[in-house]
Amino acid sequence: MAGSNPVRLLVKLPVPVPSVVIVLVIVGAVVVAQQTPLAVTAPPPSAVIVPPEAAVVNVIAVTAVVVRVGTTIAVVVNVTSAPYAVPALLVA
Repeated sequence: MAGSNPVRLLVKLPVPVPSVVIVLVIVGAVVVAQQTPLAVTAPPPSAVIVPPEAAVVNVIAVTAVVVRVGTTIAVVVNVTSAPYAVPALLVA
């Protein structure tokens, strides 16, 4: 019959086999610090960073003119709305 749902019987499905979880306390051969100790870090190379005297890449002496075809119409709409009464249920 069109439009009728078939009756679904409640069936107990088989219980899946639980997965095996191996919990390791230490992974690897030795214990390693997770952060670099402050005594091992090197100071920055300089307090002031300056650009190099000569550029690494040569300057390309090719220029091009960009031509924009078409018109651009910019319309700014200023909308002023009057405040409305806030229901007392929503007022904190």
